[in-house]
Amino acid sequence: MLAELRAAGEFDLDRVEWGRFHHWYGPADDVPGLLRALAGPDPEKAGNVRWTLWETVVHQGGTSGPAALAVPFLLRIAADPAVCHRSSALALAAWAGHRVNFVVETRSTLFQVGYPLGEIRIGASGERSDWALQAARAALGADAAILIDLVDDDDPDVRITAAFAVATALNLPPEADGVLRDRLAVEPEAAVRVSLVLAIEQLGADPSEAELWWRDPARPDDVRFAAAIAWLCLTDLPVPADLTNLLAELATPEMEQTIQRVPWPNYHFYDGLEGWLTGLIAGTPSDGTNER
Repeated sequence: MLAELRAAGEFDLDRVEWGRFHHWYGPADDVPGLLRALAGPDPEKAGNVRWTLWETVVHQGGTSGPAALAVPFLLRIAADPAVCHRSSALALAAWAGHRVNFVVETRSTLFQVGYPLGEIRIGASGERSDWALQAARAALGADAAILIDLVDDDDPDVRITAAFAVATALNLPPEADGVLRDRLAVEPEAAVRVSLVLAIEQLGADPSEAELWWRDPARPDDVRFAAAIAWLCLTDLPVPADLTNLLAELATPEMEQTIQRVPWPNYHFYDGLEGWLTGLIAGTPSDGTNER
């Protein structure tokens, strides 16, 4: 259905047969109205609707079919400078394509976008939530041009989320990596730099580059911190003492505020940054069954 709309060159909410699909609370024929309200001129109504829409189509982290169908519309809402809650629209599109882990993230799971291979997730009305998640990732990749433009957006919250969305998408064009790196070279906001580093390293999967970055004292602390996290997630080697010492040194209240703006940690940040790092490092290394 999305392929037909894309081929026609026009994304019209009314051309999607929403009622054929179900979200977590029933038929999805209410989704077009929610999307229109999110894109509408009333900021209070749009603010309320964003949470309603999220709870409806990505309930407790489970992606429904309508969530995947909504991705192209959410991306176009996020790209509209007149919209009040652009970063929220973009975040919903990104999280529609990303599994949510309700236990402590570890170095083997933080960069895991999809569910582990062979793991079946049942969603709304009994459909495969894991399939819907992959469809959402494909929809993100099909609109990679929008995501790439948003990496350079004027709003730092949009830039933070755009990097996460790029790292979540499937079938990215070759220029995506260069766009992330070019933005990192000029980015003034610490939280955006963290998001960019995590996206670059997750996509590139090069622990040697991550190690070069976290060991480089000339780089900003936030870049070194993010690169250290990336290194942990890209290798199952024992954690060197100098990395542990670096993370302990950089785990300041200011760094905690920075990291809390970044999508990757998400849940189980209740014990603060140090507690989150402890859980991350203590986790079991990957056994090779994780799926990007």
